[in-house]
Amino acid sequence: MIQNFKRTFFTLFLTVSILTIAQSQIFELGLKSGVNLSYFHGDQYSIIEEDVQLILDPETTVRFTGGIIARLNITSIFSIQTEILYSTKGARFQEDIVVRGQELSFDGGVTLGYIEIPLIMRLSTTRPDRGPLFYDRPGFTFNAYGGGIAAYRTRSTFGGELTGDLFGVPFDEVFKNRVWYQFKDIDYGIVVGTGLEYGADDSIKYLLDIRYTLGLMDIGDDPQTNFSLQNGNISISAGVMF
Repeated sequence: MIQNFKRTFFTLFLTVSILTIAQSQIFELGLKSGVNLSYFHGDQYSIIEEDVQLILDPETTVRFTGGIIARLNITSIFSIQTEILYSTKGARFQEDIVVRGQELSFDGGVTLGYIEIPLIMRLSTTRPDRGPLFYDRPGFTFNAYGGGIAAYRTRSTFGGELTGDLFGVPFDEVFKNRVWYQFKDIDYGIVVGTGLEYGADDSIKYLLDIRYTLGLMDIGDDPQTNFSLQNGNISISAGVMF
C-alpha cells in the first residue's frame, strides 16, 4: 500500500514537473539554416620552387550552414545554448601560376565540411508584458552571445578551372579532387554574435542572427607546405524555436 502510494506520488510529481518546465519554457528546441561567408586567415601562402611559382591570396566564398538548437533558459535574460550544425567552409582562389616558365590561370577553391558543436552563453532583452487574460503578447527580443566551438571534418575537396597556354598549346581543364590528407580532422575556435527573435513565450518564435567564428587551430596537414591555415567565418542564419 505504502509502496503504491509512493509510486503514484512520484509519477504525479514527475508529470507536474515536466509540465511546469514545458510551460515555463525553461528548455527549448529549434531549427536553423543559413549561409557562411568563409575564408582562410594566417600566413602568406606561397610556393616558390624551381619549376612552380605560386602566391595564394584566399578570398571569401559562400557556403552553407544548418542544424538543430537546444537552449536552456536559466533566467529571463540569461541562457545556455548548444547546437549541432553541418557547415561547409573554405576559400576561393583566383591566381596566376607559373609552371616551368609557362603562365596558367586558376579559378576555384577549397570546400571543407564540418559537424560543428558550439557552446554559447546568451544574454537577451525581456519579452513584452502579458496582455489581458494572461495572453502572451508577441514581440521582439534582442540578444548577444559568445562562447567556443569544436568541429569534426567530414569533407575536403579542391577544384576549379585551370586555363592558359602550355608551350603554345591552349590548355583548359576543369577538375575536382578529394584532398582528405591535406587537412586535419578537427578544428576549434571562438564564437561571438547577435540576433533577434519574434514571438511569444508559449508559441513558435522566429529568429535571425549573425555570428563570427574565428578558428584558432592550424587546419593544414600537408608536410610539403610551410604556411598555416585557420578558418574564418561569418554566418547569417534564420530559424524557429519551439
